[in-house]
Amino acid sequence: MATANELIGLQALGYQVFHDVQADGFNIDHLVIGKNGVFAIETKGRHKRNKDLLQTNGNGNGSKGYQVFYKDGRLNFPSWTETKPIEQAERQAKWVSQWLTKATGTPVTSTPVLVFPGWYVTCQTKPPFPIVNHKQLVCTIPTLRTQAISQQQAEQIIYQVAQRYLGKNEVGNN
Repeated sequence: MATANELIGLQALGYQVFHDVQADGFNIDHLVIGKNGVFAIETKGRHKRNKDLLQTNGNGNGSKGYQVFYKDGRLNFPSWTETKPIEQAERQAKWVSQWLTKATGTPVTSTPVLVFPGWYVTCQTKPPFPIVNHKQLVCTIPTLRTQAISQQQAEQIIYQVAQRYLGKNEVGNN
């Protein structure tokens, strides 16, 4: 919900936003289409552990408990690391690219975006795609230059997404 609420700000900038787009055996949490590209957004909720909230990061401000940082292909949380969300976001964006390229007849590149609502997100090395807090979406996505999309291409993409979206969300097709 936090990510969906933030994406309203992108709609105000002219982006088309779809939520919970059904794919082949999985879903795309949010799909954003704009003149600067197509973005497959994967949102990951992670609980903050009480023991981590009491720790500090060495400077006494206690921020370690809600900070995740990306470094060398890994997501580093206060007391664990993960790679699966990165792999999932890449896999889903690749699926979107293949599907939309086939559906529209023109090459479409979908960029993954990984979102951690409620976490302070930083990167110690350059990530392969944006990894952000939900509040960073509206300022991050418009700055990305992944693929220039013409108005006609955008309309074709939006039509294909809407067809899939409406077809899967009609009564009886759930």
